Amino acid sequence: MLKNILKILLIPMACWAFFVACGECEPGKGMKADGKCEVCADGTYQHTTIEGTEYDVMAEGFTGVPCTVCDGTVVKMTTEDLEERNIGCIPTDTVVPAGSYVTMSNPASGIYDTVEECGEGQFTDEPNQKACKYCNGIVSEDRTACHEASAGSYIDESDNYNSNVCPAGMYQDEQNQTSCKGCVGGTVSVGRTQCTMP
Repeated sequence: MLKNILKILLIPMACWAFFVACGECEPGKGMKADGKCEVCADGTYQHTTIEGTEYDVMAEGFTGVPCTVCDGTVVKMTTEDLEERNIGCIPTDTVVPAGSYVTMSNPASGIYDTVEECGEGQFTDEPNQKACKYCNGIVSEDRTACHEASAGSYIDESDNYNSNVCPAGMYQDEQNQTSCKGCVGGTVSVGRTQCTMP
């Protein structure tokens, strides 16, 4: 117990005294033998933050903490600096089609292996996504597309969810609707967004 406490206290002091980097390496980076961080190469990943103080970087024979090889599709994360980092892996036997997303059954593993369908009002138009997008319009039945329509038009479910302008004599004053409103005895505006009664 005392040995572990001393190790926790002395390693950071040793790093400082000998100017050796043994801070932390954020997800998407491995730690080299000299304690410095290195971005994971293509085909590899690091899911968690590596704390330099957890390892005896001053010990002879310390070889670092390498990124893990991914046998499948690497999951990427974009940092605040808009840099991409490899933070996880979707195994080759995990199929994540558009309209669904993948999560980790064990959050500590970095292995994305649980596939779920996008929820109500959500979609993904690409495979291998770790989150679904929100849709302000109407989501297709297979949850692979989001269809929107501005006022003056409507979403035609019988025409591949295309947005079509309201027919003559009809209007729509709201967005993302599946039909237009009649304007019996009135005048429809040029943009077909209003019905003015005499």
